Amino acid sequence: MKRAAAWTLLQAVALCAAEIELRNGRFVVRDWPQGVRFAIYVGDSATPMLGSSSSAGGVLTWTPKYPLSEGLTYRAVLESTPPVVRTFSVPRQGREPARVLAVFPSVNQLPENLLKMYLHFSAPMGRGEAYRRVHLLDDQGVEVGLAILEIEQELWDRTGTRLTILFDPGRIKRDLLPNKEVGPPLRAGNNYSLLVDGAFRDAHGNPIASNFKKYFKVGAADRQPPQAGSWKVKAPKAGTREAVAIEFPEPMDRALLEQLIAVRGTKDASVPGTLSIEREEKLWRFVPDQNWSARDYEIVYDTALEDLAGNRMGRPFDVDLFERVDREVKREIKRIRFAVRP
Repeated sequence: MKRAAAWTLLQAVALCAAEIELRNGRFVVRDWPQGVRFAIYVGDSATPMLGSSSSAGGVLTWTPKYPLSEGLTYRAVLESTPPVVRTFSVPRQGREPARVLAVFPSVNQLPENLLKMYLHFSAPMGRGEAYRRVHLLDDQGVEVGLAILEIEQELWDRTGTRLTILFDPGRIKRDLLPNKEVGPPLRAGNNYSLLVDGAFRDAHGNPIASNFKKYFKVGAADRQPPQAGSWKVKAPKAGTREAVAIEFPEPMDRALLEQLIAVRGTKDASVPGTLSIEREEKLWRFVPDQNWSARDYEIVYDTALEDLAGNRMGRPFDVDLFERVDREVKREIKRIRFAVRP
């Protein structure tokens, strides 16, 4: 009994000496009573946060798996008897609110079987609320139900600034049950708007600057795959940094244009430079970092390129159920040679 009481007293003294601090997003416990569990909770949550800890010289450092969020309160707990609890608030930083920079496709008349749209933000955005903040509205301002496909893992790029919105493929493809029962999300001849709610929060928990709307009209469905034979390639002159350009007969998927076309030179080496997508995604331009040499080059592209309706090169997105859907069209890397001359 005396030993237990003495141990409890020593433990209490050690706990009283322990100091908990928040430094650069990490929790530091000075004079940490070795063996006493340390945990962090968000607000009143009973579930501890994920993180890792290390100790040296009586100091415990606890690093959260994910960065702390501005505007939230955290409880740091030494789980002893009695527990030692400290509360920390992460203040919001004075920064410009995020805003919607652009929505693609940028063209204002879109096909009835449009597959996706890209939303570009000026700063990294928060996760988990995209489908509550992005809405398709008809010309009366009424939300079109079940138009946007809700995916558990939202489709953000690595920077957290580009969100991909998919329209429900089951309603786009003919002969599928959702298409037969409900019809396509968009109907030719009608006007729509895509609304981004101003309550959409960025990665720091702050709402964006304001509501954003993209207005567009819907035309006929597009079920013809893109054909490289219809592209117009403009070659530059040697000794210049003029752009090599590809003009498409229709708007193409912007994100795929950025990813799946490149310029190669001698021994299949990539040519360093800067690309741009212009004219409502109907023009691809590439400017080299150095002057062109007088010789042949190649434009290398992946046949996974798509138009606005998701039609890939050599295969329409809308495959009739009576066709052999097991006949896969493999992705290929193809080349277009162009000559640079004085």
